[in-house]
Amino acid sequence: MKNNRISKAYSIWGQFSDSEMNFFSNIKDIVNSNLKGPNFEIHITLTGPLLKYTSKTIQILKKISLETKSFRLNIQNYNLSNEKYTALYVKIKKSNKLIDLRKNLESKLKIRLSDYNPHISLYYGTEKKQKKIKVIKHLPKLPKKTILKKICLVDYDETIDKWKILKRFTLV
Repeated sequence: MKNNRISKAYSIWGQFSDSEMNFFSNIKDIVNSNLKGPNFEIHITLTGPLLKYTSKTIQILKKISLETKSFRLNIQNYNLSNEKYTALYVKIKKSNKLIDLRKNLESKLKIRLSDYNPHISLYYGTEKKQKKIKVIKHLPKLPKKTILKKICLVDYDETIDKWKILKRFTLV
C-alpha cells in the first residue's frame, strides 16, 4: 500500500553534532555523485506532516528541546527501498527515547500518529536497485551510533524537491 504524501507542509527533523553531520554529508555527496538526487540537509525525520505552524509551534519545539537531553541513536546499516524518499538510507534502530520524543512531538503538535521507519536519508529518487546496491558497496563503514543533538522545523515542497530549515533547537 502506498502512502498518501502531502507534498507541501512542515516537518520536524533531528540533526547531529557538526562532525557527525559532516560524516553523513560526505557519504550523501558520494551517493549523489553517482545517483544524482536532489539536495537536502542530513537529518532523521522525527515526525510530520504539520500543515501549518505558528508562534505556538515554535514555543512547543523550544520547550521540548529544553526538556530533552541529547541521546544516542543506534545505527544499523545501509538500506534501500523502491519509495522515492527512502530510496537509499541509513537505518536507525527504534529506541524508547526516540519513540518517546516522537510521541511527545506528535502529542503536543497534534500530529496524527503513523508508522515510523527511523532513518537518515542519503538519496531521494527512483534509481534502479542494482545501481543503488553498487553505490552502497563503495560507501564507508558506518559508526555504531550517532547522537541526536537538535530538532528542526522544516518547510518542504516535494513537488519541487525543496527543504528549508526554518528554526533549529539544540537539545540539552
